[in-house]
Amino acid sequence: MRPGAMRWQVTILRQTEETNEFGERLDDWEEVRTVRAEKIHKSEDEAFAASVRYERRAVTFRMYFAADVSVTDRLRCDGLIYEIRGIREIGFRRGIDVAAEYQG
Repeated sequence: MRPGAMRWQVTILRQTEETNEFGERLDDWEEVRTVRAEKIHKSEDEAFAASVRYERRAVTFRMYFAADVSVTDRLRCDGLIYEIRGIREIGFRRGIDVAAEYQG
């Protein structure tokens, strides 16, 4: 891991469950923390399906080790929300590679 390559600010988002005054469940995403990460592009795809344009980006974020990041969390980087697809530990608690995907 090279600290100079960690140019991106990534915010880890976690889902919270609350209820309103009517007892309805409200799902919201709260910021856990913001970390520095290296962004490695895996693939990008832009296409038309049934006359609707969609975009898909698969990236890996390499960051210092964080034990509490899970696949149920989301990442926000550069205004885009990424769904976490997998987490891989680098070395012994040195860092993690987080495979994520944006679909817009």
